[in-house]
Amino acid sequence: MTFYTGLTKRQGQTLAFIRGYMRRHDHAPSYREIADGIGVKSKSRIHHYVYGLKARGYVRITPALNRSIALVHPQLPPKLVSAIEKITKGPSGKSIFNAVELARTMKELGY
Repeated sequence: MTFYTGLTKRQGQTLAFIRGYMRRHDHAPSYREIADGIGVKSKSRIHHYVYGLKARGYVRITPALNRSIALVHPQLPPKLVSAIEKITKGPSGKSIFNAVELARTMKELGY
């Protein structure tokens, strides 16, 4: 299994399952499919794992929609994705680019 920084073993399994499922099916799995996929009986437990992934920046969730789990870029650390999103959105919603802020963030993250 792939190691994910800052995640419990079950959160890592959940994230790996979500990524694999989305690669194969082009949409997010349901909580029941995740539970079946990682061998957990309780959907509420899956809810706990998925919201833990959200809190750590690995996924986004749209409330009140089925299959609304969206992966944050799978190859970049969540902190970096968050920083890039923050610095590329201007006040009007138009994309801007701040190279100094990006370079500082990447240096802090060890890139």
